[in-house]
Amino acid sequence: MDIYDMVEDLVNKFDNPNVRMSFITYSTEGHTLMKLTSDR
Repeated sequence: MDIYDMVEDLVNKFDNPNVRMSFITYSTEGHTLMKLTSDR
């Protein structure tokens, strides 16, 4: 199981659309998909 499957399984457990989640992962070949902001 890779990290993407784990995150998807975790997110699917929450039914509340008001819940906000952030996932920060690290690797030797990392890329920023979305910069962190104070309003998220």
